[in-house]
Amino acid sequence: MKLLKKSQDKNGRDVATHFLDLPSRTEYPDYYQQTPMPLSLNIVDDRLNQGYYETMENLESDLKRLIQNAKDYNSSKSEVFEDAERLRKAMSNFMPKHNPAYLNQEYRAYPTPIPQQLLDRIRDSSVSTNGIGSGPEKVKLVFKSAASRRQSQAISTEPEDAVNSGMQKEQLSLLDELSSQDDAM
Repeated sequence: MKLLKKSQDKNGRDVATHFLDLPSRTEYPDYYQQTPMPLSLNIVDDRLNQGYYETMENLESDLKRLIQNAKDYNSSKSEVFEDAERLRKAMSNFMPKHNPAYLNQEYRAYPTPIPQQLLDRIRDSSVSTNGIGSGPEKVKLVFKSAASRRQSQAISTEPEDAVNSGMQKEQLSLLDELSSQDDAM
């Protein structure tokens, strides 16, 4: 645990800072809605000191769950995601040398499985009582010139480069049209 808590990137920046404690419930309420089994390095450390882990495999699984939680919640371009990956690598270097389970070549470490009742609780709490958010958002696409789009898909006798150029223009026009609509992302 000390090694993980002191992990640094190539510039000497501590990478475990985001993972020492759980995120604030007031600042990140959605984290607790999306993460059924939140873990922090301090929680895992406390469990370790209390004898909670019977095996190194159990400890490794909880650490992998902590890392997976961070990756699931954060954007892959975020510093937190990248730091989670750095912790994963540090653990990947440490565990094969110290976890006896790795003596078995068939052993593969996985994040602690999330019990079904926790998954159900997260699913139930994410369903809105007013009907909003109860399913994927639907967006109606309206095309200004559907007939001209169908015509452009007709078989052409033009050279292939001209057809591809026309298709590219048509695709760009479609993208422009989509992005100008309300609720465009």
